[in-house]
Amino acid sequence: MIPGLRWVPAAAGAGLCAGLGAAALHAGTQSLAALLLGPGAPGCAGESPWILRAAATPLALLAVLPAVGAALGGWIVRRCAPETEGAGTNDVVRAVHEA
Repeated sequence: MIPGLRWVPAAAGAGLCAGLGAAALHAGTQSLAALLLGPGAPGCAGESPWILRAAATPLALLAVLPAVGAALGGWIVRRCAPETEGAGTNDVVRAVHEA
């Protein structure tokens, strides 16, 4: 058996999950752009029609929204899964070496 071949299915699964997650993120951001900027919001190729409306968004809102999302995510993790607190890097390295 080829060394490391047992990791190929796990790597393929991780790649599939990452690809599906990226596709979902793209669809979500496009839907949010259509919701906030109107249904005619173009994709990456033609940003000029709505860029002025996006520029009118308060800078404070653009700075605060990611922080609010991170705080909400942290609260959900602490409330629903407190055992996940911490980096966990050492546990991952230990598990890979034991496998």
